[in-house]
Amino acid sequence: MSIQSWLAKLFFELFTFAFISNADAEKKLTNVKGADKYASILKAYYEKRLKQVKEQLENTKNKYLKQLENKNKEVEKVADEYRKVLWKREKYRMETYGFEWSDNGWINVDKGILPKDWETNTLEYLVKDGKSFDQLYTYVVYTNIQSIYRLNTSDNENFYVGNEAEKSMIIPKRKPALALAIGYKGEKPFIALESFETITTKKVSLTLRETTLADIKRILKVVNNGYRKENQIDTDLKYQEYFYKEKKRQEQLREEEHFMEKLRDKAFPCKKKAIKNESVEK
Repeated sequence: MSIQSWLAKLFFELFTFAFISNADAEKKLTNVKGADKYASILKAYYEKRLKQVKEQLENTKNKYLKQLENKNKEVEKVADEYRKVLWKREKYRMETYGFEWSDNGWINVDKGILPKDWETNTLEYLVKDGKSFDQLYTYVVYTNIQSIYRLNTSDNENFYVGNEAEKSMIIPKRKPALALAIGYKGEKPFIALESFETITTKKVSLTLRETTLADIKRILKVVNNGYRKENQIDTDLKYQEYFYKEKKRQEQLREEEHFMEKLRDKAFPCKKKAIKNESVEK
């Protein structure tokens, strides 16, 4: 039994105690001949069991909070690892363009010296039926410099490089590139792969087809052959899968917290009423 289920069981028992006590009072069983003896026994049992339940509830809550703390540390560790991967990816790309990192950001060290084979421009993908996917990730593969970039989105259909305001980044000039999208509907994988020329093409339309994990693995092996680890799409996908599972876990936690709150209201109605009255008085 999970800790969440155990907490729910204990809250239910507390609620049962409260319900039975209220029912006994309403039926006025204490007015029945000889009821005092049985009422005392029942009361003693309730008090003993209630104490046990509260102790179990406190211990279980502490274990649950410890689990949450450990999981949060794990998530932050993975997030930090991914930030380092993104930094390595950006560093490789920018240094390939002739930039150096300084306290003021990236500086183009050969500015005005050599003709540039790159420029800042826009790039967008339109993914057909993108909202129908549970997970959807899109990438641009700059094959001439062996670099990848995962595009951003706010609606799972329109994807763009850079931030939402500018939707631009430094892009190689008129070089071959690949537009790649990988999506999942439940456990079913889908993929789309299109070649295009950078700068000349600023918008790419993608339609994903159902495929297999083996097929995706084969395609990625070909696409990122010889690329550095931080510039391999399967490396990025492993992090995206982890963050997706974490997102679902957070959603489940919110649902469980809502459920537990309802149980607490049932088990401790007086406490809820006191908080409400206190709020009104303020």
